[in-house]
Amino acid sequence: MRKSAKLLAVALLGTFLLSLVGCGSSSTVATVNGEKITRVELDKRVNRYKQNLEGDPNQKEVLASLEQQELERLIDEKLLMQEAKQRNIQVTDAQVDEELTKGKQNFPSDEEYQNALKQNGLTEPELKEMIRSNLIMSNLYDTLSPDVQVSDQDIQKYYKENPDKFKQTQQVKASHILLKTEEEAKAVIDQLKKGANFEQLAAEKSTDPTAAQNKGELGFFDRDAMVKEFSDAAFSMKKGEISKTPVKSNFGYHVIRVEDIKEARQLTLDEVKDQIKVDLAAEQKQQKFETWYGDVKAAAKIERKLPQPAAPQTGTGTPNSSQQPEQAPAPAAPAPEGQQPSK
Repeated sequence: MRKSAKLLAVALLGTFLLSLVGCGSSSTVATVNGEKITRVELDKRVNRYKQNLEGDPNQKEVLASLEQQELERLIDEKLLMQEAKQRNIQVTDAQVDEELTKGKQNFPSDEEYQNALKQNGLTEPELKEMIRSNLIMSNLYDTLSPDVQVSDQDIQKYYKENPDKFKQTQQVKASHILLKTEEEAKAVIDQLKKGANFEQLAAEKSTDPTAAQNKGELGFFDRDAMVKEFSDAAFSMKKGEISKTPVKSNFGYHVIRVEDIKEARQLTLDEVKDQIKVDLAAEQKQQKFETWYGDVKAAAKIERKLPQPAAPQTGTGTPNSSQQPEQAPAPAAPAPEGQQPSK
């Protein structure tokens, strides 16, 4: 899939989410203005990492460090939810259902959606409460960081100081038909040579689960967006050309058609000024929010009851990306991917 394919929880949640578990008896690991964070809540978070840490000789030390990290997240979440409650920020059931529906659209089938829930250790009611919390957090952010002003001078200055950010690499717009075997792919190429309709064959024969809807269309992408075998083939072809032989990748065998090509170039200020304005405004809003939250946290009564972990041995510090789930925005298991040739 494309690099933008995300986790179920990531697709639906924002920077913060609450650990939703039963409120049964449990030891207290922290308090935030008198509100408890329990061992059950913390374990729910940390357990998401355990499978990825199996076999690590420093698993105990790493998990202890992760406990501290996740405890700080829970403290932040509790504190922000307290602030939202004070401001009477609420979210309706209809808003939650709307976001859940959007999230489900990321999955080819309900079965894969249910599998993703299971991998995350979630039920749908728990996920709904997570969505509600995220929407509340988002509304709190908007309340505390109102619109800011970005001048034309600010935009021009940013454009001049960051020219590399506005270099458009070469891009290709392509469609593909994915087959299981080389023989099937060769047969499709023969049909196309005889005048068969590419879109129709993609919808009928492609094993890419999205082909029935998009007829094999992948849109524009740069070289790094797809697996190497696919990109090497697509970027060596001309506009309107269909691959003469099947292109093999770990997904199967591709028949590729190049629809269009955008050459590398420097984007003009007129082309990017609207996006620069959005980005600069978002940056300023974030800075305002962080300043506000720093003051709130400093004034809060927070008691942490976990012992500090021992430092891991040299070379085995904080888990790398292969050891822990993506941190954008919170740990969760990967959502099922389709069979498009992107990374």
